[in-house]
Amino acid sequence: MTHTARAYIALILCVGAALLAAGLGLSWSCRDPLRFALYFSLAIFAAGTKVKLPGVTGTSSVAFIFILLATTELSLGETLLIACGAALAQCLWKPKVPPRVVQVAFSLAG
Repeated sequence: MTHTARAYIALILCVGAALLAAGLGLSWSCRDPLRFALYFSLAIFAAGTKVKLPGVTGTSSVAFIFILLATTELSLGETLLIACGAALAQCLWKPKVPPRVVQVAFSLAG
């Protein structure tokens, strides 16, 4: 891996971690724990379902729908936790090839 690629990955990881910490620290509020738990569960389950789109070599996750709903109905902190949980589930739930730690971290930071 080139130095430029390593620097880019490090930058994304640092910015992602800083934004996650800021989002959880500054705007964490859970006004409706039941709704949060429901969206979190549905997003985790949906992250495991991978949909193949025509003309695209990769897959897409249905969890995007629940993350989008969370952005409109929940706080930033709750939405960030749901998105990170879904990304983690998508990376680790029945992968064809086990991902490396840096790949999982990059997915969470992105």
